[in-house]
Amino acid sequence: IAKVEGDKKDILSYILQTVLKLWHPFMPFVTEHIWKTAGFGGLLIISEWPAPSPSSSAPQSASFDHLRYIITETRRFRAELGIEPAKLIEGALVTTSDIRDLVRANEPIVKHLARYTSIAHESIPAGWVTMISGATTIGLNASGAVDAEAERAKAQKELTDTQRYVSALNQQLANQEFTSKAPASVVEGMKAKREIAEVALKALEMKIKKG
Repeated sequence: IAKVEGDKKDILSYILQTVLKLWHPFMPFVTEHIWKTAGFGGLLIISEWPAPSPSSSAPQSASFDHLRYIITETRRFRAELGIEPAKLIEGALVTTSDIRDLVRANEPIVKHLARYTSIAHESIPAGWVTMISGATTIGLNASGAVDAEAERAKAQKELTDTQRYVSALNQQLANQEFTSKAPASVVEGMKAKREIAEVALKALEMKIKKG
């Protein structure tokens, strides 16, 4: 993101200093050398221990993680398909409304880092290759560079695996002995996982149906 937006010298310096301070107890000699080489001044060993900023925001951190996840998953998908990292292609991201709004608000960054020429948000055009990751479906216009038959076989395997996963979750959640003894947080976590998996199931079924 610093490459896209530019003028981030101060924040990058702050991040490096903070990371070096946190690493210092575990690798003192290496971090001290980097501190000196970077020209931060003084000795790292006697520098002030970092403290959380009053302006730190959990929602902002979560938003950043969503963007990072989408970009990382897109890059991984491209690599699996053998698409050159530098090649710009059309993309689509069909996801929940909150993540869609987040991507739209940061579209120049997502386009640059995921190497998209454009991003569709409402649907994925027929013929594009797709990958389901959590509640997000990533679509890429691979322009015939992908083995369609292999993609269908992969989607079918993912569908079978996800069906088994959902079935296992349903069995556990239907077990009253388990749900009565397990912590509420564990049960709610399993329900959340099932909900995400069911979204993925529908997307996989649609992908196989489209062929």
